[in-house]
Amino acid sequence: MKNLAQVIVLRSDLQFRGGKLIETVAKASRQFLIENNESSDPEKMNVCLTEDESLWLSGSQKTKILEVDNEDDLVILLNRAELQGFDAYPVFTKVDGEKIL
Repeated sequence: MKNLAQVIVLRSDLQFRGGKLIETVAKASRQFLIENNESSDPEKMNVCLTEDESLWLSGSQKTKILEVDNEDDLVILLNRAELQGFDAYPVFTKVDGEKIL
């Protein structure tokens, strides 16, 4: 059996608190479903999962939360993940009205 985990990486320089932190992590956790939705009907989802995604959803749903110092470090980590064959789904959020990674 594979040891699968979803990894969510947060930027420590944004210093999210309470509800904003929970909202951001929840959004990140479901982002791969949203980005892979093939349905044109906003009331329905049609998601084609990889074997690993399907195993993760039907199994432990283990999630690890990591931190990086800033956006530059996050971009480096995203690039490394993609080069190693991992799917990465960046999540943008608003801080003081500005959309940031």
